Amino acid sequence: MTTSKTLLHIAIGLALSVSSIQTSYATTSNEGTRMHVQISNETNAVCQLMSKVLDHGRYDSAPPQSIMAHDSKTFDIEQVTVFYGPDVTLAYTCDNVGSVTFEAEQTSSYIIGHTPYITVIQSQGLTLDPTDDAQSSSMIWHSAGILNVTIRAA
Repeated sequence: MTTSKTLLHIAIGLALSVSSIQTSYATTSNEGTRMHVQISNETNAVCQLMSKVLDHGRYDSAPPQSIMAHDSKTFDIEQVTVFYGPDVTLAYTCDNVGSVTFEAEQTSSYIIGHTPYITVIQSQGLTLDPTDDAQSSSMIWHSAGILNVTIRAA
């Protein structure tokens, strides 16, 4: 067999292996593939979800449509591929107080666990603060990544 044919067979074998790993990974339930997000509203206004974009993953439960003043709600996203962790971009408006758009993301937890984090994209009249108790995901220990964020008036 020539070198180019051998390399072609190796490449095909690797592609099939990655595909089967991705398929079995996507259908295997493990808390380590999930990101739990809790959003607390510390304003005196009701916050309404204006938009949501699921960049990577699958909703186990949807982001809250509204969060009452001084209340909190949770939702879960599951990782569905080997390469990308859960990732969602959300925009909330809190009555006449302001608005905030942010991305909640967790790097792929296929091999090692990662701590979820937020990136504030836009904010007017509000701040979005992560709490210090974020928890890393772990496929080995079957534990989800946990992210708690708080919306406050600026």
